[in-house]
Amino acid sequence: MMNWRLTIYVLLMLASAAIAAAAGLYAWRRRPARGARGLVVLMGSCTIFALTGALEAAAVGIPNKVFWSRVQYFGAMTSPVLFLIFALDYGRYSRWLTPRAILSLMIVPAIGIALAWTNDAHHLIWAGFIPGPVGDNLLIYVHGPAFWLIIAYDYTAVLIGTVILLRALRQARFVYRSQTIMVVIASLAPWLGSIIYVFDLSPVPGLDVTPLSFAVMGALLAVGILRYRLFDLTPIAREAIVEGWDDGLIVLDQRRRIIDMNQAARQMLGLSAPPIGDLADDVFAVWPDMVERYRDQIETQAELRSGDQWLELRISPIPDRCGGAIIGRVIMLRDITTRRHAEDELRRLKDFNESIVQNMAEGIVIEDAQGRMIFVNPAAARLLGYTPDELINRHWTTVMPPDQWPIVEEIDRQRQTGHAGRYDLDLQDKHGRRVPVQVAGSPRFDPITGEFAGTVAVFTDIRERKLVEERLRLSEARLRQVIDLVPNSIYAKDSDGRYLLVNTATARRYGLTVEQLTGHTDAEFSPSPADAERFRAEDLRIIETGQALFIPEEYNTDASGETRVFQTTKIPFQFSGSTQPAVLGVTIDITERKRAEDALRASEALYHALVETLPVCIFRKDAEGRFTFANRRFCQDQNKPLTDILGKTDYDLHPPALAEKYREDDRRLMAAGCPFETVEIHQTKEGDPIFVQTVKTPIFANDGQVIGVQGMFWDITERKRAEESLAQRAREMAALYETALEISAQGDLHDLLEAIVRRAAGLLEARMGGLYLMKPDGQTLELVVSYNLPRGYAGTQLKLGEGLSGLVAQTGQPQWVSDYSAWPGRAPVYNGVSFQRVLSVPLKLGSRILGVLDITDDRQGERFTEDQIRLASLLADQAAVAIERMRLYEMIQGYAAELEQRVNDRTRELTEAYEQLRELDQLKDQFVSRISHELRTPLANIQLYLKLLDTGKPEKRADYLATLSRETARLNKLIEDMLAISQLNMGQVAAKLAPVDINRQLAHLAGDLHIAAEARGLDFRLALASDLPLARSDTDLLSSALGNLMTNALNYTPPGGVIVCATKQQAHAGQTWITIEVADNGAGLAP
Repeated sequence: MMNWRLTIYVLLMLASAAIAAAAGLYAWRRRPARGARGLVVLMGSCTIFALTGALEAAAVGIPNKVFWSRVQYFGAMTSPVLFLIFALDYGRYSRWLTPRAILSLMIVPAIGIALAWTNDAHHLIWAGFIPGPVGDNLLIYVHGPAFWLIIAYDYTAVLIGTVILLRALRQARFVYRSQTIMVVIASLAPWLGSIIYVFDLSPVPGLDVTPLSFAVMGALLAVGILRYRLFDLTPIAREAIVEGWDDGLIVLDQRRRIIDMNQAARQMLGLSAPPIGDLADDVFAVWPDMVERYRDQIETQAELRSGDQWLELRISPIPDRCGGAIIGRVIMLRDITTRRHAEDELRRLKDFNESIVQNMAEGIVIEDAQGRMIFVNPAAARLLGYTPDELINRHWTTVMPPDQWPIVEEIDRQRQTGHAGRYDLDLQDKHGRRVPVQVAGSPRFDPITGEFAGTVAVFTDIRERKLVEERLRLSEARLRQVIDLVPNSIYAKDSDGRYLLVNTATARRYGLTVEQLTGHTDAEFSPSPADAERFRAEDLRIIETGQALFIPEEYNTDASGETRVFQTTKIPFQFSGSTQPAVLGVTIDITERKRAEDALRASEALYHALVETLPVCIFRKDAEGRFTFANRRFCQDQNKPLTDILGKTDYDLHPPALAEKYREDDRRLMAAGCPFETVEIHQTKEGDPIFVQTVKTPIFANDGQVIGVQGMFWDITERKRAEESLAQRAREMAALYETALEISAQGDLHDLLEAIVRRAAGLLEARMGGLYLMKPDGQTLELVVSYNLPRGYAGTQLKLGEGLSGLVAQTGQPQWVSDYSAWPGRAPVYNGVSFQRVLSVPLKLGSRILGVLDITDDRQGERFTEDQIRLASLLADQAAVAIERMRLYEMIQGYAAELEQRVNDRTRELTEAYEQLRELDQLKDQFVSRISHELRTPLANIQLYLKLLDTGKPEKRADYLATLSRETARLNKLIEDMLAISQLNMGQVAAKLAPVDINRQLAHLAGDLHIAAEARGLDFRLALASDLPLARSDTDLLSSALGNLMTNALNYTPPGGVIVCATKQQAHAGQTWITIEVADNGAGLAP
């Protein structure tokens, strides 16, 4: 079993895993964006890295920690490669990320994982393991040679990825650069974490901060996602859409500086590079009028002319995200020179065309893209009873009846795709009268944009032609309607076999329309060449002989390949006004009739076969009750041949009472005319009663009169018995279910056991029962439930092996006796009690006997069946579960109270520890504040003199370098002091104690500081006690501490001040101590 220990490092690792997982989830929601999918996979690997790192930090024991370190290698080995993949994707090098390339990159991580899991065989990854500081539960890994090779590979991958991201930063546009900067900053975190761990720079030996650094990377990316919209699609959309626009786009900030400009705008302004950051006034100097007019405009639209070029200008405001303040403007420039030239040309053509159109006899209407009439010539207006001005700017629905609207809308949709056509329509004049016209319409398209601009329509009055066509159409429609309504094939052929007339039924035979078949021959479409030849021969014979032909039955193949049966009549025929002979035919499809006749015969045969083979008795009777039919099973049931049954009645076959019942049932059935179904009791030939299911239905004549009865019956005795058995089983399951519910309800145990005994006695049809429980000694049974026993036996105790209950408790097996009062093994306490049959079953829980359930009866009865014993055992098991559950419940209640007390004690301890940590945290804040104060001055001086090296006087470079050297040495001294303090705090510096002359060492240090004190106007004094003994101390550490105190006094004592360094000897707790004091009149140090 693996032990665990929760430390602060475990919590840090878990927090790291949570941060990485959150960053990955957020990136998944933006996975269409560039680099998002790579970040999802990277954060998944980092989550595994940090989570398994937490498990390794929490595991106790070297084997357990090594196991989780091996698991951790799945994240540690893949994270650098996945970082490189993310950088390639984000830096627009995703074309390199082929499956083969990705697999190649994963070869070294796979080798590293394999070496980690087989390290015991070669020690190439870990050469050994050293326990970390006591209390930290950390393990220091001594790395083998393969580890350093893999680290070199990982650093190479991370370095390449970082270079790619830096390249992306350099190439990023100004408005999107903050996003890429955040990615680059985040990418530096794994570098720092890995270097700290690999080169043993961690303040805590054995602590791998690499997972934490990846979590820091995830947190920084999360900030980029939330603040800088890192994976929003805006940069991608900008590159893919804005740069591809033909229109110029310029974005200005509040101070009219240009922050974005696309390629089209640069071409319009004659710029080779985007002038990002320049003032708009300078960039638009080529258009001074526009600058002067629109300098302070927030939103406007206008057309401008510059020489021969025309531009459309649109200025729109850019609100902040809250939709309030205006933070900039967007300027759109569109070159409309071509459009303006086209408009001028159109105006000239319009004048010319209008002179022609005004004098045409046909009506001409021009509509715009929305269907409004923008031109109507006089002829069109006269045709509709309007003047041209009355129709201008009115929709075409004004002159169109509503029933024509869908037609025109469909034509308009076709015109928008470039379709032109000629068609007939009905218009509506000013007085609401319909005017039939022929329309020749064509679409109009904008010559600049190519978009649909409307329609040109020419109208011709066709009212006279319509009258003639209507009369002809009505005549043809009547004839067509007659022949198409006929379900039979009607057709006429000429002497060449071509169809001159066909109705719908004829075309359907060939799978064609009437139009497709007309004018063609059978040989062209007939599925059977033989049928086509036969039809042709018949037609020629009729034409040659002039005799009609009747074919009562012929077999032809239709279009689906099916052979059907037809009846055909053909006669010679000649069309009016024609001298050519023809054949007129009528063909009737009689396939369904033939199939119905065949199906009827087959149905009769099937019916008789089913009736004779079904395992049920089937019969028919006439209205007088005489049998007219009986199947084979009925004859077998009656043990008579069919000849002895036909013509007989129920009185001839059954006993009088049963025959009378059957006859009365038949009378009621025929009177009601409804089916009748019931379950009846019959007698077999041996006289045994059986149950039969009987179904009777009336037989109707063609006039609806009932002329007899048809019935069938079958033996359902076994089904009835099964139903009774199922009902009994259902009662048993209900009892078990109710018992289970009562157990789950956690009610009173005694009431529950009493209900189980009562329920068991009822299900086993017994009058009495009892339940014994085993006492704690394991040798005695006590009666705790007494149900209907002759007198109060509650509390009766039996020894193991005593009586039937004691025997069952001893053997663990159910037992029963048919006459307990006469049974020689009965318990003495029950002497004189008239018990008859008794069943005892054990209350078992596993191998333990908890008690015994007794089912008792004082009446003679049948022996207990196996099902009854099984049911009693199930109820006994439920009682055992209830008893054990109550015991466990009481035990858990005790454990809960104990656990609550432990939690309270631990909470108090944690509260005290928290207060101590809070005090340490305050001390840390004070230390950081002081260190920051100390570092600020040399850093500021270094920054100042570095700038002076670039901008100062050349002759003073030596002075600048000298100052930089001093400040650098000072900064280096501060850092060394901080490291020394840190090492002292961690116990990593071992003091080298030796006898030291304190006065001598103090005088040596003071000699170096006298010159600096005099330069600052300070009085530096020594007050050294005489005859000081030698003290045991570390010379280097003591010099460092004293030097820091003296230097601090020099830095913070004002000019004219006094600094005194004094020594003296003191005794404390029986020991002699030497004290050193550095006093000044400066600000002083906090105690």
